[in-house]
Amino acid sequence: MRITICITLFLLIYSFTYAQKANQLSWLVGTWKMNAGSGHVIEQRKQLNDSTFRGKSLFVKAPGDSRLQETIELSFRKGEWSYNPAVVDQNTDCL
Repeated sequence: MRITICITLFLLIYSFTYAQKANQLSWLVGTWKMNAGSGHVIEQRKQLNDSTFRGKSLFVKAPGDSRLQETIELSFRKGEWSYNPAVVDQNTDCL
């Protein structure tokens, strides 16, 4: 979750500092694994098109035992980037 918060802050700053082009955010695409005590967190992000990125965060205790923690969508619409997270058990109408 700390990485998600850091990425969010970076994106907010980034959107004000640089030209708002999706190809400059291509480094977000991929899979990251972080140790988290009793398991690990896997974050996966992909680029859907030239203006939309989508991702998810999973908590994995053991192979085959995972739980979705959050989904995100980062999209460029009407000249602005929008970061839309949906956290399990908080945004139940979004998941």
